[in-house]
Amino acid sequence: MPKRLVKSLIKILRLEEMIGRIGRLTRQEERCLPIIFVSGDKKDPEPELKLKIYGILRDLRERVKKPFGVLLILGWRREWNKRHASIPDITQNVFRRRHFDLRERSRDEAYEAIKKTVDFDGAIIVTRDGVIAGSGVYIENIRPKEIAHTLHPGNVEDLSAAFGFAKKVHTRHLAAIAASYVLKNTSVFVISEEDQSLRVFKDGKIIWSTIPSEINRIIESEIE
Repeated sequence: MPKRLVKSLIKILRLEEMIGRIGRLTRQEERCLPIIFVSGDKKDPEPELKLKIYGILRDLRERVKKPFGVLLILGWRREWNKRHASIPDITQNVFRRRHFDLRERSRDEAYEAIKKTVDFDGAIIVTRDGVIAGSGVYIENIRPKEIAHTLHPGNVEDLSAAFGFAKKVHTRHLAAIAASYVLKNTSVFVISEEDQSLRVFKDGKIIWSTIPSEINRIIESEIE
C-alpha cells in the first residue's frame, strides 16, 4: 500500500477518535468530515486543527443565543497582510497584543476566545500553525466576481449560484469563498448571521455545509 495512502488512513482514524470526543455531531458529519479535512496537500493546515475549529464554531452555533456571523481563515500567512488585510477598528483586534495558540489551549479556552469576536466585523485570521493572529480583519483585493469568472466561465450572473450556494448569500460568504481560492492552502469557515448555517470553503468551493441540499451535492461529488 502506498505510503501516502497509509498516512491518510492514519489521519482519518485519528480524526474519527477526535470526533468521538467532540460529540453532538450528525452522522453525516461523523462520516464525511474526516475524509474532507484530510484531503489536500502537505502545505495545508493539519486536519486535527481544522476539526478543532469546526467543533468550536459548532459549539458557538448551539450556545450563543442571538444571531451572529463568523468568518475564520485558517492558514493565513504574514506575507498577505499588506495586500489582503486591513483593520479599520483596532479595538476589534483582541489578539493584537497577545496571539492565541489554538493547538496549546483547551477547547473551552478556544471557545471563549473566539466567542469574544462574534459581534465584530471582519474576519478572524489563524496561521497554518494554529495561532490566532488577528480579529476584526477586513479581507481586501479578493474580487469574487473575477474568481467566479475564472472557475465558472459564462455562469456569473448570479454569484451565489455560480459558487454553488443553495440560496442567495451576501458579502461575507462571497468574500470567504473567493478568499479560499486566492489565499492558497487555506480553509475558510463561515457561520451565516441569517440562518446560523456553517460552511467550509477551500479552493473556491464549498467542501462542507450544514445546508441539507448542499451536503447532498458534496456527498455525491466528493465522498461516494
